[in-house]
Amino acid sequence: MAFLDNSGDIILDAVLTDTGRLRLAKGDGSFSIAKFAFGDDEINYSTYNKNHASGSAYYDVEILQTPVLEAFTNNFSSLKSKLLSISRTNLLYLPVIRRNQDAGVKDNTTTKVPTILVDQNTVDTTDITATGDYINGYSLVQSTLGPLVFDQGIESNAIGNGGDIDLDADLVETQYIVEIDNRLGFLASEANAGGVQATPSFIDDDNIASYYLSTTTNSTFFGQAGRNMSGDVIEGPRGTRLHEALPLTGTISSGTYSDNNIKKYSHGMFESVYDYPYLSSSANHIYDIAIGYSSGSTLSASSVPQNAKKINIYSQMAQVLMGHNSLGEIQEFDQDGNLALGGTKHREVFFINFARLLSKDEIKKGSFSAAFVTGGGNAGFTHRIPMTGVLTLGDYSATSSYYVNSPAGEYGILYTSSAQPNAGSGYGLLFYQAGVAMITGGIWANPVTPGQDMGAPNNRSATMMGIGDRPFSASFDNLLTSSAGTMDFIGDTIRNRIQNISFNNTVELNSTIYFCRANHNEFNYSSNPTYLSSSQIRVKNSTSDQPISYITTVGLYSSDNELLAVAKLSEPLKKDPNTELTLRVRLDY
Repeated sequence: MAFLDNSGDIILDAVLTDTGRLRLAKGDGSFSIAKFAFGDDEINYSTYNKNHASGSAYYDVEILQTPVLEAFTNNFSSLKSKLLSISRTNLLYLPVIRRNQDAGVKDNTTTKVPTILVDQNTVDTTDITATGDYINGYSLVQSTLGPLVFDQGIESNAIGNGGDIDLDADLVETQYIVEIDNRLGFLASEANAGGVQATPSFIDDDNIASYYLSTTTNSTFFGQAGRNMSGDVIEGPRGTRLHEALPLTGTISSGTYSDNNIKKYSHGMFESVYDYPYLSSSANHIYDIAIGYSSGSTLSASSVPQNAKKINIYSQMAQVLMGHNSLGEIQEFDQDGNLALGGTKHREVFFINFARLLSKDEIKKGSFSAAFVTGGGNAGFTHRIPMTGVLTLGDYSATSSYYVNSPAGEYGILYTSSAQPNAGSGYGLLFYQAGVAMITGGIWANPVTPGQDMGAPNNRSATMMGIGDRPFSASFDNLLTSSAGTMDFIGDTIRNRIQNISFNNTVELNSTIYFCRANHNEFNYSSNPTYLSSSQIRVKNSTSDQPISYITTVGLYSSDNELLAVAKLSEPLKKDPNTELTLRVRLDY
């Protein structure tokens, strides 16, 4: 992820997590944001310099200049460190959790991690009596193989020895979240507690299982608390001890580019244009070109190449975009959009179907412009025709005058200039939500007229239409009916005569705004591993100093504690008991 721009105002970059998108797509009500949390994953509190030569105003200058990454969409990767709300401000030490190898399984001397046996053969062939330092990943009840043990407390005896003093009640953690890859193992209590397998509270789309454990409802996972714990690794006041076994269910050990951007199909009914050679993984689909004419066109004849396919394309597009009349008949494309009055029809046309990547939700009305080469050149010119005799079409009147009588949504009429929007002067139709431009072949006729039924072949004066990229003397009706006039050839011809197409797209956003408020006595401490040094808070010298934290992340959670959305601040935001903050997070769907 890139860094957010922190040169100006503080901004929030918010995204749905993969779990959030999954729940939103289900549409079953599981996407419901009920709570929030603040995080500081990027902050290294060891850079808080209480000895800065310029004084206290510069203690946190390195922290405040910390660059912040864009929000991660992976819910498992975000908000590793959360800010804590503790009403007291006189704390100098916070409890930590440390793995206890004296009361539980030791690390393997070679791998420096616990050894987990995952099948009976391994259990049978391992000398487990020598040290007993193994986790039985095959049987839940063999008492000879130990658990993992974690102790909670103050990692310093500066305020008293763990055998002499208990941890303050408001610092004793009673609820835990344990996460494990569900493909590799599951959580269970230790053998002498019955080897009870725990049920995951949630398994996300990455197969990470989350177990929510409480000292009251999941007592088999917890040992005694307080000063009487044996083999403790905590020097100061002690809190909860967590015991867990980890049985494993498996084993960890086992055109523009020499027309290479033009995709053609065996059916030959349209061709697709990409912004890069279409076989490349980085290629994006831009638009398709298709050609058709009405069955009522005088050009329609069985002898015409792909006659049935050309009629089928026209009928399909007309059915989708113009619909049916009262008799159930497919309506032809209408020149002026007034279907009730009949009038002139576009019968010999081509279609430019824009990919959703470009058109998004719809094409913005009044923004469309398409320029086509309609003349110029000479018969001796053997490659791309020169850009002369250009005809530009646009939906010039669409912002105030468009039609809503299409089953595909709104559409406007394409004119040659803003001075021409009147009956009988349209050269095509632009369907905004469908992202389709229908244009009459009459733009390649002489004189250039909107045209309807183009009549019999060769009845018009020829222009430089040609075939493919060659400017031979021919008109659109010649091309449609010639022996070479396959849909692929005609598509090439049109494509090579597109000078430019431009438009603005429109994206409709549905937004929800969440206000995340941090009161003066909230979120002033952090669970960030760098926040403490041997349990002492780095940003404080004494109990009288104010606690300080720095917000870089806002997490939005469901009621079952799943992270549904993440927002990142462009720079760290300082939080202390003298500060109250309200962060406004907007999610766009």
